[in-house]
Parts: sequence; C-alpha cells; structure tokens
Amino acid sequence: VWERYKHLVEGKVPVSLDTTAPNKPLLPEECTMQIADILVLPEDSLLLELSTHLYEMSGCGECANYLNKWKRLVFYLDTLCVDINSDGIEHFVEYHWHRLKQTKKAMEDLGIEKGVQLLDMVHKKVKKHIEDFEDEETFYYEQVEKDLLSGLYQYVLQNKEHFR
Repeated sequence: VWERYKHLVEGKVPVSLDTTAPNKPLLPEECTMQIADILVLPEDSLLLELSTHLYEMSGCGECANYLNKWKRLVFYLDTLCVDINSDGIEHFVEYHWHRLKQTKKAMEDLGIEKGVQLLDMVHKKVKKHIEDFEDEETFYYEQVEKDLLSGLYQYVLQNKEHFR
C-alpha cells in the first residue's frame, strides 16, 4: 500500500515517520544533546554541538529538507566548514557540490562576501576540471573561516527562537 501512495506524502511526512531514508533522521528530543542546552554554550562548543544536532536531525544530511530554513542555512555552511577542515575543499566538491547554490546563498544571507568569493573561485576551477584547491583552502583559512564562524554564531544567537 505504501508504494502506491507514498508519492502523495513524500516531503510532507514528519521526520519521525520517515523510515525510508538510509540514515533515519532523529527527532530533536532523540538527539545526543538538547537544543536548549546547546544554545547556552560558549561559541566554540555551541557551533560544534549544533553541528552534531543538525547532522542527527537531518539523517546525516540526507534529509536536510526536514530542517527549517534557519537550521538549513547553518547546516549548509557548517557542512562546508567541516569538509574543508577535515578533508579539504575537494571533499566538499566530491560529496556536497549539489548544495553549492544553497551554500552560496547562505553565505550571501550572512553577508560573508569573502565566502561567496571563495565559492566562486572553486566553481571556476570545477568547471575547468581543475582539482587543485590549495590556493582556495589558504584563502579560506586566512580570509573566510573567522568571519564565517563568527557570522554563524551571531546568526544562531539572533535567531534562537527558530532553533528550538
């Protein structure tokens, strides 16, 4: 029966009922840490724990569409940060390039012009099939990372009610 009618509810099923996702999204109360406890942490801890929380709520990113627009904005930018800090820009290109438009829009929404510039630089190289992102990673660490993390923290603080 589900196969016959699932097209009517796809994208509308509450997160807790979506059992078809390979990585099942968790309800906020099922996450490792509760959002109320996260929102009172200092900047570094807040961003780290919020990253984990959004990752869990989105089923490891496979159901990011279940996050509200405020959480999705943070999720997209956090994904970029995590990718660059763990495996470099190449990892973002390989696994999350399909979110470039959303990530760039999130940078624009936070007013992080150097971040938009970075994504444009990477996009040009990807179009030319260039796989060396050393200059872009240096640019990220020297001119983007600090503003991006600070911007994310301020954004969360200013929009706390949307993260509850």
